[in-house]
Amino acid sequence: MSLRTKPRKMRKRQFGSAKHRKRRNLNAHLSQDLISQYGTRSIQVREGDRVRVVRGDYVGHEEEISDVDVDRGMVYVKELTREKADGTKYFVPIRPSNLEVINLDLDDERRQKILQRRGMP
Repeated sequence: MSLRTKPRKMRKRQFGSAKHRKRRNLNAHLSQDLISQYGTRSIQVREGDRVRVVRGDYVGHEEEISDVDVDRGMVYVKELTREKADGTKYFVPIRPSNLEVINLDLDDERRQKILQRRGMP
């Protein structure tokens, strides 16, 4: 991508892309401990990762990810809910760039291979 690419074209490319490409944009920074442990700065977020909110109304809140919405590019964190006028509760959508991963869910072998490829000792 050149420096002359217009913002409108970048947004069109981002929001109009296929799901398997949108998934690659759902990255969050790792905490300092995890950066030194795994040798990488960011990683794709998944259900089960423990995260800390670093920007927005819920700064400092730490909890597990309950759902990842690839279409909207949002992440839902357990116990981060709001209440509608009729009393029903819903999860607050948060962008993954506003999160910091503090504990990784390493049950998936493919994720372990990704970390090894990136420089995990």
